[in-house]
Amino acid sequence: MKKPVEPMVSRYWGKAQPPDDHGPRWHPLPYHGLDVTAAAAVLLETRPQLLAAVVRGSGLPEKTVRQWLLFALSLHDVGKSADCFQCKVPELWHHKSVWDTPPSFDPGHGRVGLALWNQGCEIGVGGERKFEAVFGPPSRDTADVHACFSFWFGAVCGHHGRPVEPHDLSARICNDARADAAAYI
Repeated sequence: MKKPVEPMVSRYWGKAQPPDDHGPRWHPLPYHGLDVTAAAAVLLETRPQLLAAVVRGSGLPEKTVRQWLLFALSLHDVGKSADCFQCKVPELWHHKSVWDTPPSFDPGHGRVGLALWNQGCEIGVGGERKFEAVFGPPSRDTADVHACFSFWFGAVCGHHGRPVEPHDLSARICNDARADAAAYI
């Protein structure tokens, strides 16, 4: 049985701000992902040349490209679920009781997000196809999508202007946060 996504809504902030009388203190991580996805959907609708360029580069059908790009964008900040990021706002950090001290180094939520993706959906150490477990049995189409999506997800995780490499997650994210991120993915 898959873990529900609900913990991602109630436990992880995607955007936080100092308290004031004008609105909520924080915005849940999955809601932020959906906000970005909605904005991207409008952008792709109003600027069809952007989607056409990705379609040409990928060789996949336009509908497939659109769906997978929007999915990738919904996950662009999944690395923010890591304790090394969440501890930046101590009063909103859900897993502080797990740690003796907060993680001392944040490699960046893009690098953490790519590591979470790789551990959750890429080919595992034993050769198992984790992507297929999440997205269905292999076919010619899923193999092409897998290759493109892995590339796109790396680019999406580098959304702050530079490519990222995955980072070792040990001492950066507790098991509960890792499981919640996998459920979100």
